[in-house]
Amino acid sequence: MLHRSGINVRVLDQGYRIGGRCATRRTHEGDVIADLGAPCFDADDPVFKEEIERWIGSGSCARWDGAGGAFVGVPTMDAIMDSMAQGVDVRSGCRVERVFRHDGAWVVEVERRDGARMTERCERIVLATHPREAARLIGEHSDMLSSMLRSVETQCVWVLMMQINDPLEGLPAMVDVGEVGDGSEDIIARIIRDDHKPGRSCETDSSMLVIHAREDWSAANRELDRVEAQRVLVEQTRSLVSSMFGHDVNDQRIGDVQVHRWGSAHPVKGLPQRCETDDDARIVVCGDAFGWKGLSLGVQSAWLSGRAAAMKLIDTTG
Repeated sequence: MLHRSGINVRVLDQGYRIGGRCATRRTHEGDVIADLGAPCFDADDPVFKEEIERWIGSGSCARWDGAGGAFVGVPTMDAIMDSMAQGVDVRSGCRVERVFRHDGAWVVEVERRDGARMTERCERIVLATHPREAARLIGEHSDMLSSMLRSVETQCVWVLMMQINDPLEGLPAMVDVGEVGDGSEDIIARIIRDDHKPGRSCETDSSMLVIHAREDWSAANRELDRVEAQRVLVEQTRSLVSSMFGHDVNDQRIGDVQVHRWGSAHPVKGLPQRCETDDDARIVVCGDAFGWKGLSLGVQSAWLSGRAAAMKLIDTTG
């Protein structure tokens, strides 16, 4: 919105690619592995629904009948972000280390993934990142915003991406675990068939599963070693798939396996407003913690928050 309004925008993102909640894991060569954040998303806001229709019209989004008609990016979740970022100066692999005022402007100190350091100058700052990280950056510049951001509490979720050399016939597109009764439901919350999403290339002899651990287990094991977290989730998934659908997932059938700790899967204590500004400090903060409406509507919360932040900036810049 800012770019279309003629405002000069530069996006600094510390990830390999933009995506955030709609992240997709890739190999270093760029080959897609699986969507490791939100598996899909819903909408109940009329303005956001209109935006989704535009995404569908552009080919970057589709309904997923296997998930009750929820929406997914096509051919990957982050395709939606790629589409929205067309024409915008987006710089990935850039971690913002510090921000400070100098000669009436903001100076942003950035460390790039290759270790190089650089500085950027700008008139205004928009922070759409983890609330605690945003509070760290602006703590000395806005007591009001930093105090508000530190009140947000977020929940991590361990995520396993697991390729199985078996078509796993009979395993649905998405399984919400809870009534299995074999103990796996104490650890695993849901299994997602990433290979069954619209626009994905389905291999007839293999399956790509994305497994989300339960929130309480993830919280209790937040600092668990990644190797151990992977071992536990693989074993629990094998047990679950076997007990529910009778598939023997032996070692020979397991292909690529990766584990990821989604550090801020969702806020357990969010903020009611869509965004917040400190006009004196020329700072705007936004993100999915603002106007949080639940996990299935997290993408909607993020989009509406970004829209609200853009509208405020457009109003104040004329």
